[in-house]
Amino acid sequence: TGGVQNQPDFQAGIADHLSHFASEVPRFVVQAMEEYKALTGREYHPVQTVWTEDADWILLGMGSVTNDAEAVASHLRNQGKSVGVVSVKLLHPFPEADVIRALQGKKAVTVLERSGTTALTQLVNQALYRSVENHHTAVWSENDCQSQLGDDRCHRNVRCLHGPHP
Repeated sequence: TGGVQNQPDFQAGIADHLSHFASEVPRFVVQAMEEYKALTGREYHPVQTVWTEDADWILLGMGSVTNDAEAVASHLRNQGKSVGVVSVKLLHPFPEADVIRALQGKKAVTVLERSGTTALTQLVNQALYRSVENHHTAVWSENDCQSQLGDDRCHRNVRCLHGPHP
């Protein structure tokens, strides 16, 4: 039932979806979050951070798992460990730039998921790789860059935290 869709029409529909729908979603989400704040006094952002400014290690999650992550981070901070939490409030379209900014300069990130699928982990990995590939400020140190991307990928065309390669 319904019309047959050929490949060019399908591809045009996907491109139209990305350019006209998905590109506007973040603006509407931020607007809704601002309206919610005005009504309730509770503030939300597509990516929220707790104790990340001085953190070396990050626990990143979405939804109720971040409440548990904050409790764990608090416990570890009381033991002298610099742990922060990044809470993602918008999955699609994924707020890559905000996540990369939150992870910049950190030693490691652990993505916590409460489901059998690893959609958030995949999106975070894609954002990290894309950041390195697009010559944005990388999240990793030299050792992390080499272990995550391999020695052959950590070269002079990638700006890692340890500075430009010779």
